Amino acid sequence: MQFQKISALRLLRKIGIGLLAAAAIFWIVGIAWAPSWIKKSLEEYSQRAGYQIELRDIHVKPFALKVELQGLKLKEIKGKELFSLERGMLSLNWGKLVLGQIGIQEIELDGPSVLLERDAKANAKWNWFEFIEKVNTKPKDTGPTKTKTPKVFIEHFVIRSARLKINDGQTKFTDDLGPFSLELKKLSNYSSTSDQPGLEGLYALDLGKVDILIPSLNKMLIFQKVRAVGGISSPDPDSLNAKLNLGLDDGELQFALSLQPKLDQLLIETTITNLAITPIVTLLPANSPLNATSGVMNGKLQYQSRNTLWSTTGDLQLLDVEITEGKPRQPFIKWKKADVKQIDLRKLASGNTAFSIDELIFDKPDFLYDIDEQGFSNIRRMFAKPASPKLDSPQVDQSQQSALQLDIKAIKLRDGLVQFSDFAVVPQFKTEIRKLNGSLLGVSNIPGRYAAIALDGLVADKGSFRAKGQASFDDPRRNHDLSFEFKNVPLKTANAYFMKYAGYAIDDGRLDLFLNYKAKNAELVGQNRFVIKDIKLGEELANFQGKRLPLRLAVALLEDSDNVIDISLSIKGNVDSPEFSASGLVWQAIRTVLTNIVTAPFRALAALLGLQSDAPIYSVLGESSFLPADQEKLDKLGGVLAKRPHATVEFLGAFDPAADKLELARARADFAILTAAGFKLSPSEPLPIPSLSDPRLQSGVKSAYGQQVGRIKLAQRLISLPDNEARYQQLRNEIIQSYVITEAELRQLANARATRARELMLQSNPALAERLRVGSSKEVVSDKDGVPLGVNLGSQ
Repeated sequence: MQFQKISALRLLRKIGIGLLAAAAIFWIVGIAWAPSWIKKSLEEYSQRAGYQIELRDIHVKPFALKVELQGLKLKEIKGKELFSLERGMLSLNWGKLVLGQIGIQEIELDGPSVLLERDAKANAKWNWFEFIEKVNTKPKDTGPTKTKTPKVFIEHFVIRSARLKINDGQTKFTDDLGPFSLELKKLSNYSSTSDQPGLEGLYALDLGKVDILIPSLNKMLIFQKVRAVGGISSPDPDSLNAKLNLGLDDGELQFALSLQPKLDQLLIETTITNLAITPIVTLLPANSPLNATSGVMNGKLQYQSRNTLWSTTGDLQLLDVEITEGKPRQPFIKWKKADVKQIDLRKLASGNTAFSIDELIFDKPDFLYDIDEQGFSNIRRMFAKPASPKLDSPQVDQSQQSALQLDIKAIKLRDGLVQFSDFAVVPQFKTEIRKLNGSLLGVSNIPGRYAAIALDGLVADKGSFRAKGQASFDDPRRNHDLSFEFKNVPLKTANAYFMKYAGYAIDDGRLDLFLNYKAKNAELVGQNRFVIKDIKLGEELANFQGKRLPLRLAVALLEDSDNVIDISLSIKGNVDSPEFSASGLVWQAIRTVLTNIVTAPFRALAALLGLQSDAPIYSVLGESSFLPADQEKLDKLGGVLAKRPHATVEFLGAFDPAADKLELARARADFAILTAAGFKLSPSEPLPIPSLSDPRLQSGVKSAYGQQVGRIKLAQRLISLPDNEARYQQLRNEIIQSYVITEAELRQLANARATRARELMLQSNPALAERLRVGSSKEVVSDKDGVPLGVNLGSQ
């Protein structure tokens, strides 16, 4: 027994001595031999590849399976430094190694710096691509070898204070990104669920402040704080999935990426939350610098790419945006909310890019429009292209289309404000259009296609504004057909123009202004009608330098017994002419008329009733709606009624049998056409005149014609009529003519007007419900202001 114990002790002693010897050898190799061997191997391998590696120091802790490098540099032979590292540490995992895996517990890189560079020569390669090609150069094939890819698992990989220097000689782009930090966790080359080859890992990236120069614009994209977290996985060799939450200052972009390399297919779904638009606005191509003082973006986008084609679709929302222009900064535009619905940006097989939006809705937009001392608007100053010095007058080739095909189905404005200033006159003229509502339908930059426009709002103190017509948005200044109505505008607001052009100031009076401008290929024809009521002239300007106009004589001769002056003027001109000015042409025409009064005086014929304090309340022909100025009259009437508890009001709906019948048929036809074309219109919106250059509206005309007139008749007309815009205008006219408006329908329209008037009054005075009644309808004769509403006052 004693002998067996002694033998066991000797055996244990031998095993212990053996282990100690092995440990000593392992320690000696790790401490004394391994660092020198590693440095020598790195230097020899780099020289064979044509590069130089420098390593200041290396420490190996064999029992901890830990290696630490200091002062590592990778250089081209007698060239630039591609990579440098202040400190690097690698720590292996005993447990993974025992299982036959390459298990790395931790990798730390402190102060790495990478240079990414290529020269300006054609077909020049990036320096790192050349390095990888040389490193991957294989020796001569000695026969097939079968090696199994080992499993690699990295528990923690961290990079601190890294820098990336970019120098692209071909695009002249240079940048220095950093310092930034990157953290990777649980990175492996196999799937944790299936144990099959693949890529998995979690990462976090902190870039700090990022300044990116956009060479084509020569502008900087700046973010103060950039950070990213996410994960990456490759469930099989033919696919790669990744998630990324990218923080840009106070905003966030969430990306979900799916890549299938064999199919050359990429899908990225993006969610945008509270992203500041300030860095984006600075990139807009304007002649004067644009800046955003506030505004954030939210939305969802999906990007798809396959082979050479790609598309981006989704919705965006822009909140509390305020944009300024110039230095020093001047207000330009702001809005409370803008919804951009159904965005579709894609590359076409033709090589062009198509950009479409279903609806662009602005809530409470506030837009500044001004004219400078030289007579140029801020829009023209900011976005107009310089005129070519080789041409006396610009020529536009309508057959050429932009590489970007723009198509916005509808732009809608809700409760907007336009602030207008004219600095070309002294004193400076300022006014505003408020409560601006309306739409632009079919906005496109395709030559020959026109957008339908319908807007209305309030001007100055008690005036109203309405605009209708069409404009070609590839060049709206040169091609348009627009009508504008300004009603009940105080004449004193235009004093700057009277003082500049006539040498008088205006003390009082009201103005109705009706404008119709048509331009085709820059040739403009304009019709201007002025209805001036109760004008009171002030004193003549003593130091007036221009040609004084005989305003007092003109008023005495032109004003009728109702104190109304009604003048119609025509103008013509070419908008491409450098000296062109619409306002200058109008005042020139006025000057001609007033000058002729001295030699050929006349009194205005066909004078119309002026808008007095007790003027009628008008509804729009063919519609049951009221313009903002008439809505204010209803509101004032409600205020008077609220102070008289025993008074009642009876609204008598009115209709003009001739005018309403025609306009009601037109309104029904246009509504049917727009609805069939897919445009969404609410009853409270102004009804635009369809632009029949738009293919969608042409399709709407055919659909409405087939339903209203008949499909057989439609087929006959499509065969007999040439396929052009005139065909669809003819079909629209026939649709209008097909509506048989009965007297019952006219009385129904009149009743709707009375009912609508009652509803408008109740909006601000709901307590009047019991004292507001709707009476029977009646026939009237409409005038230029519309159909007068009957109002009877009574008592309870």
